[in-house]
Parts: sequence; C-alpha cells; structure tokens
Amino acid sequence: MNTELTSSIWEKFSAPLRGYLVKKTNNSFAADDLLQEVFIRIHQKSATLHSSKNLRSWVYTIAHHVLMDYFRKNKTEGETSLPEDFEIAGEETKADMRNCIHPFIERLPEPYRSTLRKTEFEGIKHQVIAAEEGVSLSAVKTRVQRGREMIRNMFVACCHFTIDKQGKLAGEHQDPAQCSICNAPVS
Repeated sequence: MNTELTSSIWEKFSAPLRGYLVKKTNNSFAADDLLQEVFIRIHQKSATLHSSKNLRSWVYTIAHHVLMDYFRKNKTEGETSLPEDFEIAGEETKADMRNCIHPFIERLPEPYRSTLRKTEFEGIKHQVIAAEEGVSLSAVKTRVQRGREMIRNMFVACCHFTIDKQGKLAGEHQDPAQCSICNAPVS
C-alpha cells in the first residue's frame, strides 16, 4: 500500500469527490462518510493502479462503487430517496414524498423503469446504459426525461399535487395512507 499515493490523491480529489458524493446522496453527512470509505478503498487498492493517466477514472470508479453499495444498503434497510434533480417545490414536501417514489417507478413501463433505476438509484451514467443496451445516448436521455414526466404525472394524479410555472411539483402532500397509487399493490 502506497501512503504517498493516497495522500497525493487526497490533495487532488478530496474536494471534488465530496461535491460529487453530496450531489449524488443529497446528504452532506452521508457524503463525508462515503468520502472516507472511498479513500480507504483507494488506499487498499493502490497497487491496482497501473498508470497515472487513468487516475481520475480509477478514483471515480471506486467512488461509483462505494455509492452503489450505499444505495443498495439503504434500499435493503427500507430507506428511500428522491433523485436530487427531481424537481419538487419545497423541501418539506420532498421529504414527505420519499415513500412514494419507488411504487411509482415500479409502475413505469419498461424501458423507463429500469433506466430510471440505473441512473437515479445506482448512479450509472447514461453512456454506460446506452452501451450496455445497444441504444443511442439520446435514447437513454429521452427515457429518463419521459420516465420523470410519468412520475410527475403520478404525483399529480395520486397525491393531488399541481405543477407550478417552473415545472416543479407544488402543493401539500396528503397523508400517504390516502394515496391511491403509493399504497396500491404493484401488479
């Protein structure tokens, strides 16, 4: 294990990595914990870095794997979250709606359902999905955009939200027990 390499990577990447982790988790405390885990893995795997020209890619690949582990763990513990760029007016409303997002995604038709799962909860990049599925990058972006629009429409239909002038969901989230889609079994 190379302590000098780890220190050098810390100097260069700790701040941008923390920003990336905060953006992906929407939680600065979780991002701090994840940053620590990323650097533990970087230190442990320093012998696997074969070229300094691949350094950035190598570091962000490790960070991506740490994030995937984090989201898998939170999903198995019943914790859910809305994607950070899912536009909803009001943070308190957003916090109340976390339990609705997974039932809505499960109701999306394929390929929207799997694409949103991969991009929003697993953190897989659009380019990777396009390559895996043999479709164009624009097709993946369209799936994400249309899937999000379908979810917005479900929030309007189920939870009686409106869409404001900026295209964000607005209104008060009703009691989730009263929602017709949030609590209905997925077929």
